[in-house]
Amino acid sequence: NFEDRLILDGYPVFALEYLNKKGVSANLFNSYEWGGFIDWRYNNFKVFIDGRMAGWRKSDGKSILGDYLKIVKGNCDVANGYEIETVLVRFDSKLSCFDGWEIEYQDEIAKILRRG
Repeated sequence: NFEDRLILDGYPVFALEYLNKKGVSANLFNSYEWGGFIDWRYNNFKVFIDGRMAGWRKSDGKSILGDYLKIVKGNCDVANGYEIETVLVRFDSKLSCFDGWEIEYQDEIAKILRRG
């Protein structure tokens, strides 16, 4: 069925259900490749980035994608500017800006980190 296909294709179905049940929807840092899926599945979530945002510019001229890449590469000053409270990434992701954050949820596809 369709739900099984989403899981087989590596989408964070159960992690999103978990966040939705907890009422978490803002200040979310997400894996780039999941942004569109999150928007489609739970449009009340405010994603950090999705495929549409690659060319978007902030008021200061900097790009959201550029900030995303800086955070992924460990530039935590950029991450701190976004007041991120929740992180939804692949289960095996290593993001130094979120070292020390608590793993609140994890399955074979995704993990959710929350500020401790």
